[in-house]
Amino acid sequence: MLGTLLGAVVVILGCLIISIVVFGGAQIFIPYFKILLVNLLGVSPDVWNLVLSITNATPGVFGLKLAFISGFLAANGNWWGWLLMIVTYIAFIMVPIGLILLIFNKYKKIKETKFMIAFSKMMKPLIGGILCSIIINLFISILLPFVGFNDLSDNINNLDKYLYIKTDQFFTGWRFWMIFAWTLISIPVEYWIMKKYKINTIFIIIINIILCLIIFEPWL
Repeated sequence: MLGTLLGAVVVILGCLIISIVVFGGAQIFIPYFKILLVNLLGVSPDVWNLVLSITNATPGVFGLKLAFISGFLAANGNWWGWLLMIVTYIAFIMVPIGLILLIFNKYKKIKETKFMIAFSKMMKPLIGGILCSIIINLFISILLPFVGFNDLSDNINNLDKYLYIKTDQFFTGWRFWMIFAWTLISIPVEYWIMKKYKINTIFIIIINIILCLIIFEPWL
């Protein structure tokens, strides 16, 4: 592994550069942080896979969590690694925050121009199309959980061993038909319950988890 001080500089600059050049979410950041941590800092593949599994299992923004843990890994066990985690976190978020402030400041001056009015009209159908695509993608993922989109497990060392459940083996037999019935019935029913009784989404999620454990019996 690089010397700890040199590693600290490299990881701070790396988080800053990744934040500038990478646009997207979640899995988009994985190969870039792999280059930073494994190829440049010399983090072992086992530690890298462990970082991915923990990052994927915990709530929050994927890229931010990778930037946060990068500071700790660069310190190589030294006490100041806890401080470096904060620095790498700030380095990762300062670029998008700065761009947002810059755009917001400029937008107030140009929002009434003909160009921005025309641009806003053009963006509405594009945003609608993106939202429809997300809805369809999520619905297919719920209805057919064994069908994957943008599966990166073949490109990352042993990642499938940590992150991916063999859903194509689990949802077979009666479970295969039950997932269809569950998805098609539960979504409209839960939407109706939420609208009618104003139940908090968190409670709906908890109830769903309990019902899924009872219905699909994963321990069998």
